[in-house]
This record gives sequence, structure tokens and C-alpha cells, in this order.
Amino acid sequence: MLWCTPWKVTHALKMATSLSTLLFSHPGNADPSFEEYFTPCKEDEFFGASLDGFSAFRDVNRDLLAFANPEYEPVAMNLLFETIGRRILASKRACRIVVIVPFGEGQENCCGMDRGIALAQIPGAIFSKLFVIQPKGFHFWDASFWRDPAKWKVLNEGADFRVGILMFENQEACDKYPIEWEAFIPCYDMLKTMAHGGMLEMDSRIQNAVRRRIKSGPGAEVPLAELVKMDDEVLDIIERRLQERCGFEKGYTAYCRVAVQYGIVDAKTQEEIGTELGGLRGSYVRIIQGRIAAEKKARMREPAPQQVAPRSVLELMKAVAAKRVKKGVG
Repeated sequence: MLWCTPWKVTHALKMATSLSTLLFSHPGNADPSFEEYFTPCKEDEFFGASLDGFSAFRDVNRDLLAFANPEYEPVAMNLLFETIGRRILASKRACRIVVIVPFGEGQENCCGMDRGIALAQIPGAIFSKLFVIQPKGFHFWDASFWRDPAKWKVLNEGADFRVGILMFENQEACDKYPIEWEAFIPCYDMLKTMAHGGMLEMDSRIQNAVRRRIKSGPGAEVPLAELVKMDDEVLDIIERRLQERCGFEKGYTAYCRVAVQYGIVDAKTQEEIGTELGGLRGSYVRIIQGRIAAEKKARMREPAPQQVAPRSVLELMKAVAAKRVKKGVG
């Protein structure tokens, strides 16, 4: 049976890791938020597809930032991992591949010495185990949901195997397309809800981002000054990277500060940051939203002004009349 990763998951991963390409898909089930997608059929070129996901690896003169949901056959998965390793060895251009595959203890993908992920873990490859979800905890779509209204984006039972969402990249991808781990929080929330809390593992950097979100969330007793300090440290990193990658003028830092102060993320900010920096933008927006929420909470904790008992209409009329007499009116 063929699987299709739900678009809300692929889109969340795309935003967090700056992906732009789907390697194995079909015109009917390709996530439309991706800039390009590959299929095994030449006829799909009519629908804007490119031929054969493996051909993307052969172009060593391009940056390759891709999501792969391969066929869950050992031969197909081993070929994918081996191809990832070869691409990282063959080119200095940025390469980042996020894959979703069966990943249970004792399975080839997870524990094989000369197969599975071991084929991609060559010198220069940086491996991250982003998420591992328990059996029945991840719900795929049927790959042919687009054909049958009864199957429209629905798969009643979760996968009966552990699902791993893994990332392979080289140093060039890390430098050119840096990841802000707070950007994984929407994906974490989505997967946790899907798995009914049954997340088995996640990358420690994502875990730290989640803990930080929890620490500064509703009901947290974190002083506002401390929260602002933590946010400023993250904003400094984001602003520095934005300036390095986009050549923004020094005044842009001040512009960011004003945006944070007033909770403004307007069209100008969106345009200047650009869709390519979606991960950074997502972190930036979330920090602003968190700052606003924290400031509102801090204000709510301030002592309320002393309430004055409402006066009757007669008392109000007497007060008005007294003022008029005092001013010599009437």
C-alpha cells in the first residue's frame, strides 16, 4: 500500500527546514505549497511535475532541499539512503533531505550496519532524528485519496509501525539555510495531537524549544524581564542571520525592535524577509506573539485600580448642577 504524508505535516516541516522540493509524489497528492515535485511518470510533466525523484540528486550544481516519502520496500528505502550519501559526497552545494520512513527497533532503517540510515551516514553528513512516533500514532493519507471522495484525506487507522521523521544535511545547508528550532513547535503540536501524546522521541533541540515555550506559556511564573531577555537573545540571532543573508542595512535591526515593541509584522517585513526564510520568519512572528501575550499577562497581574461605586442618575445630575453653579452657569 502506498502512503501520502498529510499536507499539514509536510508544510510544517517545509517551513521549519526551508524545503522546496518533493522527491516522490503524484500530481494528485503533491503538497501544493512546494515549489517543485517529482514523479515516476513522464506524462505528469503536463501537470508541472519533473521526472524521477532520483534525478534531482544527479544535479550537483543546485541546492537540494527536499522531502522524501519513498515506497516502504527495503530496496527502495536503501536506494534512497545510499543516494543521499552519494549526493553529499559528490557536491559542495547545500543538501538537506527530510525523510519519513518506518523506524522501529531492530528494523533495517534503524539498526542495519550496511543498510538503512547507515548508508547515508557518511563523512560530511549530519544526521538528525527529528521525531519518532509510536505505532498507531501517525496517520498517513491514502496515496490515491484524490481519486475517491470517500478517501479524501482520510485514513482511519494509524500506521502499525514506528514512524521516523529524519533529516540528513551537509554543513553547507546548515550555514546557508540555518534552522531555528522554535520553528518546529507547530509540527510538534500537530504530531502530538495526532499521536494522542504518544511521541516516543524528538531531537533535543526541539525538546528545548518546546520546554522554553512551556516555560513562558500561560500560567508560567517567569518574570517578564527574564522572558524579554531570552527573546532578545533569539531575536539577535535571527536579525543577524537575516542581515547576513539578505544584506539588510543596519537600520533594519532598529526596525525589528520597533516591530517587536508594537507587535507589528506588516507587509514590508514579510516582503523583506521573503518566503525563502520562512523558518526564521515563523520564529520571529512567534516571538512577537509570545512577547505580546507575556506583556498582557504582566499587566493583568498588576493591582487593579480602586473601583468607585457607580452613582445613581440623581447623584450624577446633582454633581453636574453643582459644577454649573460653581462656574456661574444657569
